[in-house]
Amino acid sequence: MESAEQIRRATINDIGGILDLIAPLEQQGILVRRSREQLEMEIDKFTIIQRDNTTIACAALYPFPEEKIGEMACVAVHPDYRSSSRGEVLLERIAAQAKQMGVKPPVRANHPQHSLVPGARL
Repeated sequence: MESAEQIRRATINDIGGILDLIAPLEQQGILVRRSREQLEMEIDKFTIIQRDNTTIACAALYPFPEEKIGEMACVAVHPDYRSSSRGEVLLERIAAQAKQMGVKPPVRANHPQHSLVPGARL
């Protein structure tokens, strides 16, 4: 990541940027569609990478502490940054959050076309 970038938990003010980032992937059927209202209710699950006030990557972690597993969802990286390490940095952050919550990596990942990806390594 470059110095003009920050990785952080998303806030309600980030919803517009997340929607802009994920809309093309939803239209292609790569991501499950999420409404603004759903994002508002689940914003505390999201982590983003922001560059110059633009969201360039996002991912959500849905923990299931009783099972000690988590579901990683809505992973997206802006096309201009896909050949860089932003996705890897974001997934490492999600893995660290999971560990702090008592959810041990590997974190499972859900994809509408591929269902569950068991044992996805981060």
